[in-house]
This record gives sequence, structure tokens and C-alpha cells, in this order.
Amino acid sequence: MGKYNNLFRNIIAPPKRITFLVTNKCNIECDFCCFACNPRNNSFINVDDVKYFIRKAMTEFNIKYVVFSGGEPFLHNRIHELISYATKNGLGTRIVSNGFWGAAINLEDVVSTLKSSGLTELNISAGYFHQKYIPFDTSIKAALYASERGIRTLITLENKKNQPVKLKDYIIELKKIGKKYNKDYKELILTNTLAIPNNKYNEAYNSEFVQEMTLCDDLFQGLTVNFDGSLKVCCGIKNQVNNIWKTKSRSMKQFYKRITSEHLLQSIYSFGPKITLKKLIKGFFPFNHPCEFCEQIMKNISKFELIEKFSEKDFVDILRIAKEIHH
Repeated sequence: MGKYNNLFRNIIAPPKRITFLVTNKCNIECDFCCFACNPRNNSFINVDDVKYFIRKAMTEFNIKYVVFSGGEPFLHNRIHELISYATKNGLGTRIVSNGFWGAAINLEDVVSTLKSSGLTELNISAGYFHQKYIPFDTSIKAALYASERGIRTLITLENKKNQPVKLKDYIIELKKIGKKYNKDYKELILTNTLAIPNNKYNEAYNSEFVQEMTLCDDLFQGLTVNFDGSLKVCCGIKNQVNNIWKTKSRSMKQFYKRITSEHLLQSIYSFGPKITLKKLIKGFFPFNHPCEFCEQIMKNISKFELIEKFSEKDFVDILRIAKEIHH
């Protein structure tokens, strides 16, 4: 099937971003957290590893964007240095945070440092589940101050089962908070999403979103570097997914060639995790989020004889759909 691998790789666009999971430590321990981050963890990515992989990604893939996530990236004591390094290399930068630092007394100084470091975009998670630990007022205050300084700011509002986020209600709250701090809320970007369940909490669904989330929007779109310096196939989710396609190799190009040659990942990319799982296993799986289907695939991967499961037509369809996605 080597010819299909080459054709597939030529169809999909090479990655344009690199994501660093800079720590597995978080200041809170959300019930639904699929990354298993908490205040007890204490691993942080090596700064030299970040700089090395940024240089490699620029050379091997001509990336344009760097994402810093975690855990809570603001707990990394050299996060501003990392932002500055990416900025000085002409790259856009994004941080994914819970916005806890909106409670800082010196918030203007905090945001000023982010701006001077060159931060391009700030993503703040402030939905139903995060509000249990971080007051909505605190997260939005951080967002308002950042937006005022010209940092593109997006607020993600994750959902709860049978209790969909009503953006109009949040907008009312935004107006109140904006007025309270004398800030303009209109530049903030709001998005709602489906929280990804974990073993501790599996109620984080909203069926209204299921049909919109059939494909994986991360696979092959970027490269991910874990806090331990290893390369991973996707941005995180469950360990079962990443431990299979994970390497300590320093060659990003070799790793990318390897994962884009995997027929299973090709199928997940083109058909989506749900259809791929149905091709491999008979049965009913009461999942809603694509990552849940993907996790089930990875848990059973040793049982699959993939070449026998996929027909010639499947491979042709994989190429056809991949082409449609990119054109």
C-alpha cells in the first residue's frame, strides 16, 4: 500500500503549526479534564527543547504558528521567554489558559508583559465546568484586559449534557462585566464546544453538537510536543491515543512521514473516528465526542488486522475524501 501512502501525503497540507504542552500541572482539577492535569503534577517542558523544535519545525515544515497549552501554561515560569522566542522568529503565538490570572492585582502589568512578548492570540476556557473553579468574572476580566491591548482573544464555553450554552445569555453577562471594569467586550470572540468526557465524569455531552463533530480537526494539521520532549500525533486527549504514536526522536519530518503512512490514522482523518471504529468493530458505542471513538480504537488496536479490514475501495475513498477536505 506504499503508493497510497505517497498519494495521501501529497494530498494533505503539511502542518502549519506546532503545539507545545508546556506542563502537566494545572492550578485546578476540573471534573471533565481529559488531560489528567492537576495541582499535584509537576512536570515542565525544557525551554531548550521548545527552541530546538521551533527551529526544526520552521526548517522542515515552514510552520507559521506556535501554540502553548498544558496544563496551565502560565504556571511555566519561562512562558514569556518562549513566546518571545517564537515572536522573534516571525511566528504567530497562541496561549490556551483558564484565565485564573485575571484575579491578579497587577493585571495590567501581566497583560502588558504578554503584549511586549509578542503574544498574538489568547484562548480562555470559561464554560460551565471551568466556572466551578474559576469565577466567570475572573476569566472574562483577563480576556477584557488582553483584548484592550490588541491581543486577539477567544473565549471557549464548553457544554454540559442537556444544558447547551446560550451565547445570548453569556453576552448579557459580558456586558455587565465589561461595564464593571470599563472595558469593551465587543472585540471578544465567543465559541461553544463539547467538553470531552473522562473516566471521572462522562456527562459532558450535548447531543446538538454531535453531528458537527464527526471529523478530527487536529490530526495531521499540526505537530505536538509533550512536556517530556516527545513528539505526539495529536494535541492530547487520552494517553491511550498518544502512547501508541509517540516518539523521543528528534526528527519531526521522520515522525510526520511515519504517522501519515499509518492506514488507521488515514482513515480517522478522512472518515472520522466514528466510521473508522464501525469498520473495525461490530457493536454499539454510546459515545458523542470524536475523541471517545478514537480512544476506543486505540484500546483495541492490538486486535486489528488493518489491511484485512480495509478494502481497495476504502483506500480510494480515503484519498478522495482527503482531497475534498483540502480543496
